[in-house]
Amino acid sequence: MEHVFCRIVISAPECTVKIEADTERKAGEAAEAILRLSKGRTQAVTIEIECLDGSAGDRILKYLSDLADELERV
Repeated sequence: MEHVFCRIVISAPECTVKIEADTERKAGEAAEAILRLSKGRTQAVTIEIECLDGSAGDRILKYLSDLADELERV
């Protein structure tokens, strides 16, 4: 990877995953896939985002927060 646009760290009781991506879309999609593994247990998950574009980081965090809420209800 030439440069890292976004870093996301997802921590759950059973593991911690670090995602590095060169686009907002790739970062969001990878984080979504990991978050879906914690379906029904997302209240115990923390998400940290570092992004070169603060607005992109905010969008990713909002999306993942909404997804976590949805997965908790399922």
